Amino acid sequence: MSVNIYSPSVNGSILYAQDQSGSDADTAPAEPKIDPADKMYGEAHMKLARRNFKLGNVDRAREELDLVIERISTHAEARFMRAVVAAKAKDFLTAWRHISIAEQSAPNHPRIKEFIARLEKAMPRPSVIPDEVAARTAPVHASELLGDALEALFANKKASGGISSLGCTGIEETGGKIVAKLVFEGNTSLDENSIKEALKEALKAEIVDSKPASAGATLEIAVEVPGLPLLNPSAKSVSNLGELLKTASEETDVALKNSSESEPDANQRITGTYTIVAAGLRSVNDFMRKLSADAVDGRIVHLANTTMNEQNVWKGEVSFRFLAP
Repeated sequence: MSVNIYSPSVNGSILYAQDQSGSDADTAPAEPKIDPADKMYGEAHMKLARRNFKLGNVDRAREELDLVIERISTHAEARFMRAVVAAKAKDFLTAWRHISIAEQSAPNHPRIKEFIARLEKAMPRPSVIPDEVAARTAPVHASELLGDALEALFANKKASGGISSLGCTGIEETGGKIVAKLVFEGNTSLDENSIKEALKEALKAEIVDSKPASAGATLEIAVEVPGLPLLNPSAKSVSNLGELLKTASEETDVALKNSSESEPDANQRITGTYTIVAAGLRSVNDFMRKLSADAVDGRIVHLANTTMNEQNVWKGEVSFRFLAP
């Protein structure tokens, strides 16, 4: 006999949307300390997840929950709802992965306990739960690979600790290789060796050239971007560029401040330049990945670390080329 995991007692229930006077409020754990920008991002996408979940738009709810989990991996409500969505699809291993993390964050919550009891009947708790695979797809052209490498660089605190701005002056094919020209700046001398090693590890490639300047506070690096075509082989004409940008901005919590697009060139390519503000380089790459699937190519023109509304952010310009409709 099948077990109804997605039962009325679970369906539509939201872990922390309980009455403050009820017993659930007494057992809800204190929220972990997270960055204010991440908290705002999580709240916005949880609101969308709840709305779509309630309307029965399960696929869209799952997408919103995954966005929250990417930014706040221990978010108990997102993990709980993601487990419910997985169980509904009879993906019980994924359900166990998410509910186990929710359980760690809120071990005494009655709704988590109830869900686990039902999940046990469908599939006993595994002794080993494989690590989850990152949601981001593999890069398919050089711009995407470079973006992933820069994200990895900034996840390496030793390499990126002193960097206050960065940019890419170009990605081009030269001598049979695709080479990206990068510029990093800092308020003091940068750790050149750590930056180069981080890029080499992320790209699985060699540094072509490196030129420090300004007593080491500026570093120009040319690095190979191997294994993928220079331009996106799946680029398609974009009929509503404004809507594409709006969706990318909303889904990644990257503010789009200004935009400008050129007239189509001889190859029917439109060059767009966009001023953005983001909480970090991961958010920047999230935004760029949303656009790069359709774009011919793209790059960070220049981003600088600054403070806005008492929050630490990255602000600057990115550029993409799109096929005209």
